[in-house]
Amino acid sequence: MAEKTLIELVIRQKVHSGNEIRIWEDLWIPTMPARPARLIAPVVHPMLPVSDLMIGNPKRWNTQMLENYVYQDDIPLIQSLAISQDYHRDGYCWSYTKNGMYTVKSDDETINHAIFECPPALQTWAHAKTPTPPTLFPSGSHFTNIDCLLWRKNDIEDSELDKDPYPWIIWYFWKARNNKLFRGIDRDPLETVRHAKSECHAWFEANHRPEGMVEAQNPERALISERCMIDGSWTHNALFSGYRWTWINPRGATQLLGARNQH
Repeated sequence: MAEKTLIELVIRQKVHSGNEIRIWEDLWIPTMPARPARLIAPVVHPMLPVSDLMIGNPKRWNTQMLENYVYQDDIPLIQSLAISQDYHRDGYCWSYTKNGMYTVKSDDETINHAIFECPPALQTWAHAKTPTPPTLFPSGSHFTNIDCLLWRKNDIEDSELDKDPYPWIIWYFWKARNNKLFRGIDRDPLETVRHAKSECHAWFEANHRPEGMVEAQNPERALISERCMIDGSWTHNALFSGYRWTWINPRGATQLLGARNQH
């Protein structure tokens, strides 16, 4: 599983004519994830196409050939696949739905597997040492896993002191997944964690404000020793008007205040 790309985990080749799919090499058997057919004969050409398992007009699966060359448990899986009676190029379909079409709901398992449950992800979270409930994380639902990171983790660690790099870990792990998928580049899980921790530390440093910095940036406010703030309210058709005043000392505390409603 560790060597498989994400694409190999979620799609399979869909049989139409069978001319472009290799029986023993390509991912066409409808399992999760998809895989090649398993061989029982001692010597068979590795590039044999799936169309060689078909006979007749209309075309159908050659039961005798299947029994001679294919592992017994794979035969009903193969016979469950419809055969195109017209020449049509073989294609691809989504493994996690019955009709082979992608849906957002079926993608939930894929996202969770990629970020939390595949072997590189498990290694990454082990290196991260993020405080999480061992019986809940990781789970089969990415909603539960995110809940553990955002909320349940605070039962283990003081949220005020929390500088856990898990948002960066998720981001850099997703980038590592894309590098593997589209560029063929493997990232070491420990390297991903170190990079995430470095970026997390840099973010907290950039957003840290030493005490007194805000006051130093506002010299006009420091010159005011006492403040008196006045407010009033009235309308043209009302019989009464109101006003209020507040006296505040340099520390921001209210010294005196007053309000009045006048005809």
